Amino acid sequence: MKKQILALFLVGAMIFGSASAIFAEKSADNVVAAINDGQENDSLPFTDVPEGSWYYDYVKSVREQGLMTGLDDTTFGPASELVRAQFAVIIYRMEGSPEVDSSENPFPDNTEDWYKNAVIWANKEGIITGYSDSGMFGPNDAVTREQMAALMYRYAAYKGYDIADQTDIHRFPDAGDVQEFAKKAISWTVKVGIISGDNGKLNPQGSANRAVGATIIDRFVKKMTREVFVSPEWVKSVIDGELPASENYLVANVDWYGRTTYDEGHLPGAVYMTSNEVEYTDWEPWPEEGDIGDGLDDLTGKPYDVYNLYNLRTPEELAAFLKKFGIESDTTLILYSSNTSIDSSVSRVAMGCLYAGVENVKIMDGGLELWKEKELPLTTEETLPVAGDDSYDFGAEIPAHPEYIMSIEDVQENLENNPDFRLVSIRRREEFTGEISGYKYIPKTGEPKGAIWGRNSDAYIEEDGTVVGIDVVESILAEANSSLDNELSFYCGTGWRATIPFFICYQEGMDNVTLYDGGWYQWQLSDPEEYPIQQITPEEAAANVLK
Repeated sequence: MKKQILALFLVGAMIFGSASAIFAEKSADNVVAAINDGQENDSLPFTDVPEGSWYYDYVKSVREQGLMTGLDDTTFGPASELVRAQFAVIIYRMEGSPEVDSSENPFPDNTEDWYKNAVIWANKEGIITGYSDSGMFGPNDAVTREQMAALMYRYAAYKGYDIADQTDIHRFPDAGDVQEFAKKAISWTVKVGIISGDNGKLNPQGSANRAVGATIIDRFVKKMTREVFVSPEWVKSVIDGELPASENYLVANVDWYGRTTYDEGHLPGAVYMTSNEVEYTDWEPWPEEGDIGDGLDDLTGKPYDVYNLYNLRTPEELAAFLKKFGIESDTTLILYSSNTSIDSSVSRVAMGCLYAGVENVKIMDGGLELWKEKELPLTTEETLPVAGDDSYDFGAEIPAHPEYIMSIEDVQENLENNPDFRLVSIRRREEFTGEISGYKYIPKTGEPKGAIWGRNSDAYIEEDGTVVGIDVVESILAEANSSLDNELSFYCGTGWRATIPFFICYQEGMDNVTLYDGGWYQWQLSDPEEYPIQQITPEEAAANVLK
């Protein structure tokens, strides 16, 4: 499939701009050395990239990643045109500067050492082409916005990222100016938020300056390396062995309610998994009045601390779960629900795995319902997980990502002393106001004092069962006088619903998001003198933010 995608977009020659912009670039080794020498200094050395400028953080990020450097020690040149040779080098660095055979040079004008290998590699992989009329590469020709989109799209296809998402670009008045070769690329980059409008327009033939280039590259790296919600088509390509992820993956049908749906039909090769694997649960025997079961964890049959009920398991227990399913830190773990994305048991398991250290956690957007709607194949043949043997090594210390989970102590500390912190409730309005607790086994009602309302989890799901974009999260936060720039910790009753907006933000590359895992269940069990409770409306909570 990857080859088919690349072939489709390589039909016909790309028409590149003729503007010339000579660029003196340092070698990749020198760039990395320069960055390492300056790592302890948080500020940029470039006098033309002022703090507070819209591109400051992007330039800082790509410099720290070793992807872009300055024109000289103090000049970045944000308004300077980005040229083809320079962009080839950036993509080459993103790939880790693989070795190439310099004798395979396809272009007579690909001569300078600082970009030669990058161009050879990118051309060989079908990411960059030359001019069909002259056979030249044009290293100093400016890159337009649509060309940059096409190159990013091709690189994403080469990497095996999910490029199925598209949007209707005709809302932009200049959509008709996008050339045929770039239409799907522009549609994809706009949909996933890598490229945004230029004053309400696409400006496809406009030159991409270095500030814009830094922005697009940084967005691409963060979004693609953290891609969580993937399309059914992408999942099928993995199962069919057509993508790099096909080399080491596991598909799991996550269903807390039992395996009936799994037995009726599941994705080919999928194993059955329950959310009990990652959290303490006590529903057996089913409580008559709703309290809890028999005081024993349903998975292990052992006693548990009631304070930790429905919290993530210990590192040792998570390690045992991962070994049981043969999951390693670099396994592409694809989880899906028997319903749609609103089934937060899937995102709950994904959260436990990310916390433990599984770096490539995926959730099939739309769940089984969307898979069926697209008439993709199902099977009733059971696949059992293959446990790790004596040589099994997860590949990281568990938990590898404790930074994504916030403790009750840290929540209260931030509520009291951090004006940028927002504790965001992902619960129904009547739960937030204290009319109901939302759970039979939770007697008290209300919210942690200082929390704001982020609506219930269904606000983050589209009609087709897929998750909403980051713009919806932004608008919901705005209702509470908050923004994506705040330090956000999402919570709900027991850490299920809150994982949906968490992952929407996480895959946007945001580092200012956490999950308060204990949620309202843990808070209402705690000393109210130390952990006070509020029973107010969302509007009152939003007004309190401004006080």
